[in-house]
Amino acid sequence: MKAFAGIAALALLGGCGQPIAAESAPAPVLALENHAADFDAVWLAHREQPLAAQWAAIRSRFAADLPGFYENERFGDMAGFVDGVRSQKLAEWPAHRSAALAAADRFVAAFPAAVARFEAAIGPLPAQRPVSLVMSLGEFDGAVRDLGAGETLFFGADEIARIYPGASTAPFLQHELFHTYHSPRLGECRPLWCALWGEGLAVYAASRLNPGASDVELGLAMPAPIRPALETRKAEAVCAVRRRMDGGEDYRPIFTGMGEPLGGLPLRFGYLVGLWVAEDLGRGRSLAEMAEWNGPALRDRIAASLARMADCPDA
Repeated sequence: MKAFAGIAALALLGGCGQPIAAESAPAPVLALENHAADFDAVWLAHREQPLAAQWAAIRSRFAADLPGFYENERFGDMAGFVDGVRSQKLAEWPAHRSAALAAADRFVAAFPAAVARFEAAIGPLPAQRPVSLVMSLGEFDGAVRDLGAGETLFFGADEIARIYPGASTAPFLQHELFHTYHSPRLGECRPLWCALWGEGLAVYAASRLNPGASDVELGLAMPAPIRPALETRKAEAVCAVRRRMDGGEDYRPIFTGMGEPLGGLPLRFGYLVGLWVAEDLGRGRSLAEMAEWNGPALRDRIAASLARMADCPDA
């Protein structure tokens, strides 16, 4: 990651030996490393070769810049499954490359303004955190990965193109940036209420930074639209979360697109319930203030908010 900071110079007034005030150094800027176009360039150079040769070229090109990223071994027991998915994605790359490259270009162009707007509204982001744009071959739209030298915030241009076709990526980008800002403040937190707050507050931050953002742009429409499915089931969804606040066993259907739906509720419904909590607790509060909440006091705030939304006798 490249971050730039000026060095203050101390000058002397001519003939009097008195120092003038040092110029303030500009704050380091969160930088984006763009590997998306390089991926396509490697593929173009080897597109007539067998898939195994394409893979070998891709892994060789990124061995230094993204060590291990395109190796399947980092997935452990799922390495074989991931290899199959990635190979299929690479075989299908000609059909998707134009959309993925366009999404990468839009993302790179939007990144500086999205970061600036975030920092002006909430606070400085950790400029030392590496941020990389890649072709993830279906792995993620945004995720944190540690390739051995510390955590990197990754964005996958191919999945961004698939999930947000024609939509602004600023809300999604700022959602992920908010996690970077918020996670150290929330601290080590395992119960389900921690995920409810972490994801809900990130959606809330994206909505406040992007008034009028659609549910697609806020990540509330995958794998299917969540809000319409909860229109008549709000109390049921709230109570499902209240009963599980201090556990974690049902994390996957509540916060991922995997697993069996919980009582027929849509997958990932926890994002919308978390947004409702953040909206309730956010009245008259700044995002910077809310990001500082943690521990038992935060858990009590969340429990009280959920209780205001629904009467759950067994919660």
